[in-house]
Amino acid sequence: MERGESTVNHHLTHPESLVTWEIIRARPNQGKVKKRGTTCDFYGPESPEYASLLPEGWLAEKRVMHHGRKYMYYYDPLGHQYTTKKEVQKAKQEATVQNIEVPAKAEDNAVSSLID
Repeated sequence: MERGESTVNHHLTHPESLVTWEIIRARPNQGKVKKRGTTCDFYGPESPEYASLLPEGWLAEKRVMHHGRKYMYYYDPLGHQYTTKKEVQKAKQEATVQNIEVPAKAEDNAVSSLID
């Protein structure tokens, strides 16, 4: 690969993916290419190869350095970065557990207020 200009491309169409993209770009040193000849492509769950891994609002970044080395990064809707699929799976499971527990606690509070 020639050392030319760096490029950042996104293949995002879903509104939640675009919001996450803007959050990443707004952070210092995030969503920006530092080395000439580096290419960054961003994909969301609307991309077929990432549909099973990424929930809505999550992004995958495929970064190819000028010397050919490839890096993958994943971002949640808050802009937190993950470097492995295993970390993404863990974060998704934790988010699911938190979403389930919140209504359960609210339901417990409603029941206890009826008893009092």
